[in-house]
Amino acid sequence: MDALIIEEFERRISLPAEDVCDTLQTTLENAGAVFIAENGGGVGVRLKLNRSEVKRIGILENEGGIVGTDAVP
Repeated sequence: MDALIIEEFERRISLPAEDVCDTLQTTLENAGAVFIAENGGGVGVRLKLNRSEVKRIGILENEGGIVGTDAVP
């Protein structure tokens, strides 16, 4: 896949052809990304984590420190 296609998409210059989008989605899914449908709580993408990774994140989140908001401006 041409890096220029992805760059133009990310910069909102152009939308790739449907087959390119399908290839990109399949590639990302094979790398562990999960695409969330609109009816699944909102359109989005998240990384699929195994139990060990989830447990480690939980430990890191409970280590203390300044609590901040997750809101993004």
